[in-house]
Amino acid sequence: MPTYDFRFGMLLPGILGMVMALAVGPVLIRFARQVGLMDNPHSLDHKIHKKPTPLAGGLVLVLILMLIATLSRAWQIEHIRVILIGALIVFGFGLADDFLNLSVPIKFLGQILAASVLIMNGYLVQFLDNVGILWYPMDQIEWVNILVTLVWLVGITNAMNFLDSMDGQVAGLGLITFLLFLAATIESGQSELAWLNSSVAGICVGLLFFNLAPPRLFLGDSGAQTLGFLAASVGIIYVPKNLDPLSTWFVPIMVLLVPIFDTTLVVVSRIQARKPIFQAGLDHTYHRLRRLG
Repeated sequence: MPTYDFRFGMLLPGILGMVMALAVGPVLIRFARQVGLMDNPHSLDHKIHKKPTPLAGGLVLVLILMLIATLSRAWQIEHIRVILIGALIVFGFGLADDFLNLSVPIKFLGQILAASVLIMNGYLVQFLDNVGILWYPMDQIEWVNILVTLVWLVGITNAMNFLDSMDGQVAGLGLITFLLFLAATIESGQSELAWLNSSVAGICVGLLFFNLAPPRLFLGDSGAQTLGFLAASVGIIYVPKNLDPLSTWFVPIMVLLVPIFDTTLVVVSRIQARKPIFQAGLDHTYHRLRRLG
């Protein structure tokens, strides 16, 4: 099994991802226009942009990440391969949603299938084990771990998608998230995971360039959900070095605090107002801050 010690620089995959995103972005923007992968203004109440915009962000993210993984032979590393397969499933359902506006149950089906790839390969949140509840039956502990893993993966995937309501917001948050995870995985000695974080952070720089106002592309569900799934997966597999196992919870939660907070706020407020939870609206943290000036 190959290992990556980054003797030639921890930022090399990120630089490659950034350069490739900047180079390929215009091509995929044109491709999205040609195939009708567009976000039209006022097609929904929250869509207040002024002109049709290509939903090419997911194409840029996934195409370049898969190219870098192939060039670096990262597919040979089990946990990287499992994450990438899950991300491809999320991307596929997200892309179908960008084209066809899928129903919520079908979206959840895709996310659950992607999460199942990690779960079936043994990548789980160690919940009750780490807490140390020795009297709890081990078979039931395993089911709790599976449930928490499923909720974490699906929850963060949707949380990042929920945040996609402002130019540059998700791409910028993705950049910050994966840079923080890059630092954490370098410190923990998980060089393969650091490779993934560096690659995605670099791609996010390119996405941010094209997504800032006036945007030349939107991430769409395919881009935002895939970023969320990648971040959630890294959070599970990351293991701090020489620290208490409970800190494996602390670091990912702190890194992903913004999408967690925003999603919790939106869900609670919509339940209180008796509105559909998954209906897009103008009640996110960004919208509230904007109304406050």
